[in-house]
Amino acid sequence: MIAVKDMSQIHRYFSVTLYIKTSADKYVLYKKEGEALDTERLYIENFPTTLFINDEDENAAIKDVNKSIHKELTYAIETNNIKASKSLLIEAVENMFQNPRSTVLVEIAEELVKTINLLDLPSLREFLKISVSDYTTAAHSVCISAFAVNFARKMGWSWERTQVFTFSAMLHDIGKIEISDEILRKDSPLTDEEFKILQSHTISGGKILTMHNFESETLKKATISAAIYHHQKLDGSGYPYKEKMMLSYPVQALGMLDAYESLTSDERSYRKPLPAAEALKILKNDTLNGKYSKSLFTNVVMSIRSES
Repeated sequence: MIAVKDMSQIHRYFSVTLYIKTSADKYVLYKKEGEALDTERLYIENFPTTLFINDEDENAAIKDVNKSIHKELTYAIETNNIKASKSLLIEAVENMFQNPRSTVLVEIAEELVKTINLLDLPSLREFLKISVSDYTTAAHSVCISAFAVNFARKMGWSWERTQVFTFSAMLHDIGKIEISDEILRKDSPLTDEEFKILQSHTISGGKILTMHNFESETLKKATISAAIYHHQKLDGSGYPYKEKMMLSYPVQALGMLDAYESLTSDERSYRKPLPAAEALKILKNDTLNGKYSKSLFTNVVMSIRSES
């Protein structure tokens, strides 16, 4: 049995069974799977100080919390409550890192909270649109941001450079708000035509970000560049441009971290996630074939392995 670490989230546990522990060290049913804890029951004087779930229900409990937060996010956006939206987004970030899929340290969530607080209102609204319309993309963006923080730390980058890199990672897929739900949420592989449409999110993201206000020109250029070029490769493969080009080191790093997260993600219903070793083997082969720089691959591996 696992003790619920944050009892303030307990009202969000819907799909898991909850237990209380008796003085005789026995676990007794408190709430059945599929039942909601109503407000009256939550606030009675003798509400348990600790509740427990089965070990195998940990992932389901985390997903319950995230689904609940995103439902509340939807309402906050519909009512134009930006303050509540930002608060819920921060809460979602913190909860995402309880997922066993990501072994990123808790402190990284704190860095991401700082990044969220840097978002200007238009950027926040755009990111929230993604968060509500496509949970997979939102989770992916947050995980990429966590990888970005860890990578920047291992590189010894300054706090300012780390913030720019993390901010860029957070908004790198913002162009997906222009892609239909039918494509984003498709539970099977995309057709060639659908994939071509999906590829347009890079150019769309750049256009969207040019309309926003940024704290500095450096932040603006880095964020726009990340949105447009994170799928571009040194050898001219990838997209949106089928030509060889020089890419900044942060953009290359974001592209490799993006590929790694996608390969290891368990959010894609149409395929199983790859183990980290297999994903890194694919990226190593891509590096040897000229898609990424060799020094970058070494640094990315170091940053990923340092998580565990």
